[in-house]
Amino acid sequence: QGVDFEAIIDLGEKTDINTLKATFLQDQKSWIFMPEKVEFGISDSNKQFRTIASIENDIPDDLEDAVIKDFGKKGLVVKGRYLQIKAYNRGICPGWHVGAGEKAWLFIDEISVN
Repeated sequence: QGVDFEAIIDLGEKTDINTLKATFLQDQKSWIFMPEKVEFGISDSNKQFRTIASIENDIPDDLEDAVIKDFGKKGLVVKGRYLQIKAYNRGICPGWHVGAGEKAWLFIDEISVN
């Protein structure tokens, strides 16, 4: 609530990566919004990550119905051991929202690596 999401996945060894995906929920009636953007990074050392994909949100904040969206990238040609996923929370509910000025939730469901 009100904070960004970050996860680091240790793939155990250097691995070829072709497709990345992280799935998020938006249900603005429950103060849950899509991330503003999602970034994927790769590293061999778990110290410095190189960004390999950055996906901006294209779902409007004011949708009445709940929606699930995959933020991902296909066709990658990268190799690494550690995968970093960052999702940027909008921070606070927008001015038109019943919870205006209050902290917004960010819900992630699943991360897929192929």
